[in-house]
Amino acid sequence: MLREGLLHKKPARQRKEQAPVKGASYFFFVIGMVFLFVYLLIMVLGRAGYTWTSWQSILLIPISLPILIGLSTRLVNTFFTRGMPAKNLPGMDYTKGIPDHARTLVVMPVIISSQEQGMEFISRLEKQYLANRQNNLYFALLADYADAPEKNMPDDPELKQALIARIRELNEEIASVPYKFSLFIRERRWNPSEGRYMCWERKRGKLEEFNRLFSGGKIEDTSFEEACADTGMLGGFQYVITLDADSDLVLDNASKLVGVIDHPLNRAVLDPVKKTVKEGYVIIQPQVMNHINERGNSLFQRIYSGRTGLPTYSMAVSDIYQDIFKSAIFVGKGIYNAKVFHELLNHVIPENRVLSHDLLESCYARTAFAGNAHIVENFPGSFHSYTKRQHRWIRGDWQLLPWLFKKEISFLSKWKIVDDLRASLVPAAKLLLIVMNVLCFQRVYWLWLFVLALPLMLDFAAILIEMITHWLQRRQYVLLYRKLLSRAGSLLAQFGFDLVFIPFEAYNSLDAIIRTLYRFLVSKKNFLMWDSAEHVERSGVNSIQGYFKRMWHALIPAAALIAALTVRSLPLPGMALYAILAAAWGLSFSLAYATSQPARRNPTQTGGQAEVFLRDTARRIWRFFREFSTPMNNWLCPDNYQIGRREKLTNKTSPTNMGLQLISALSALDLGFETPISVIDYVQRVLQTISALPKWQGHLYNWYNT
Repeated sequence: MLREGLLHKKPARQRKEQAPVKGASYFFFVIGMVFLFVYLLIMVLGRAGYTWTSWQSILLIPISLPILIGLSTRLVNTFFTRGMPAKNLPGMDYTKGIPDHARTLVVMPVIISSQEQGMEFISRLEKQYLANRQNNLYFALLADYADAPEKNMPDDPELKQALIARIRELNEEIASVPYKFSLFIRERRWNPSEGRYMCWERKRGKLEEFNRLFSGGKIEDTSFEEACADTGMLGGFQYVITLDADSDLVLDNASKLVGVIDHPLNRAVLDPVKKTVKEGYVIIQPQVMNHINERGNSLFQRIYSGRTGLPTYSMAVSDIYQDIFKSAIFVGKGIYNAKVFHELLNHVIPENRVLSHDLLESCYARTAFAGNAHIVENFPGSFHSYTKRQHRWIRGDWQLLPWLFKKEISFLSKWKIVDDLRASLVPAAKLLLIVMNVLCFQRVYWLWLFVLALPLMLDFAAILIEMITHWLQRRQYVLLYRKLLSRAGSLLAQFGFDLVFIPFEAYNSLDAIIRTLYRFLVSKKNFLMWDSAEHVERSGVNSIQGYFKRMWHALIPAAALIAALTVRSLPLPGMALYAILAAAWGLSFSLAYATSQPARRNPTQTGGQAEVFLRDTARRIWRFFREFSTPMNNWLCPDNYQIGRREKLTNKTSPTNMGLQLISALSALDLGFETPISVIDYVQRVLQTISALPKWQGHLYNWYNT
């Protein structure tokens, strides 16, 4: 009864009876919408004089299916989410401290190729700590060496020692908590399938071996060659939060995730016979958002980073799976119960076969979506890195093809895999739709544009409805209307870019699919070929010649389109439409290059003696705020310090001085004078004093004695 009352839900038996009904209704509506769109397509062709029994019309339907299924799914998702308000999972409030029984380790699995990169990863790990400074929350870097022709490379010892030294420095800064930061480094092993020395199974291998340690395994039985940690502590950890190198935990969201997964109603309960989860969740997937756009970002990044309807990894429909099926999708960034996860997935996934393991893991380990917890990640800064990531994701999705024929995962899990495979076929379907339209359906030359623009029309309709709703309720909110109009402009720009990049994206996706199928059926090798997002971003093709070499394949559809115009009779508007499209395809490489360049800034030109002088002056200013912030004056710097025949210190301060003191601390961090941890401690001491000062109706007085 208590369980039912806490959830404000109907009895469990009634909920179980309703769950299949909701799921069946969802798929019924999706299938129904697909048939409706196919019927409308046939109707349009029929009105133009084309019979639906002709081979051209029959061929057009399967070509359009990946697009129409995606559109139908999106429409049904919208209807269901509007009709079923999202419900947050219950959670414990651990913001003031995580209890001992829920001790959690935040891990960042990375591949390190240089000392500089290793230091950057540790700095990012430190950043996670600064945003989540709860007790019983620890942090670890799980490091792999980069792939190499030999097991040991000359730079490995120096890299290892540098990483160990930096981790020890961090632990010395937080001496009150032993081993707040840990480091685990794995050795390379020969992989005959990949033909190189590499760390076993990349990220999946790191986590699988690491989870083994939580369940009593010995580090000697893994490929970890170095552990700068108290390995005896590992058995006391209950949960693991895993992050990618380019992702960040939002302030205090680690404790929020722990509170959700540790809630009694969410704790995983295993069926000891079937080895399946019968109650609760093994994984909690937070909402993953892109970092806020900055001034220096490229135009491509600013336009695409806010787009909706991305593949599974953007969490576009995971709320649907949670609300209807109580089974969300794991995208590799979230929290999981380490021991239960290990029990369910240890040795389940075959070696050297699976690159994208996150979705597959959520097929075995029940996953929930927590929309009130957030992780932010970087969006690719260029078209090159974006399409490289898409290529890797598509290869990973098609590697899951064998699981469609296995009985050990549910129908819903297979649907998730199929939906990803369908999404990978959409670019090729768009290209074929355009080609068929110009060759076979000249009287409705605009048909492809209408089909591809349907999602944009739905987005515009949603924005218009939202604007009307807000206008009726809050007519004075002008800024909100501007934001909605800005979103509409961004969607229109995305649509235009998508049209221009159709040929290359079709080539990119087909290349990934064909490579994967070839490796499955013929070579049986190179399933784990992978470049990290960091490596792709740094080694990007950043010249007009480089983009041409990467995207020259788009010239073939452009030339084919021009050739089709010479042999097919089209109305003048149709000729103009296809001519513009062909020209855009032919020049797509230049658009990709131009929009991938970082935004230009106009910094003040300094250098040489001028820069030395400015840095020296800044260091002296910071010295004043650093040395005169003492316990004697309650950490508030004095108004002034006079040097003459005798030194004089004015022990008073003002709100203006307090603001300057806080800003100087941030500047000292930016200039490298202080570490993040020391600045956080400094600012906290100042703010604690300010919060305790007497005030007038909440406002600070003009002057205070320190």
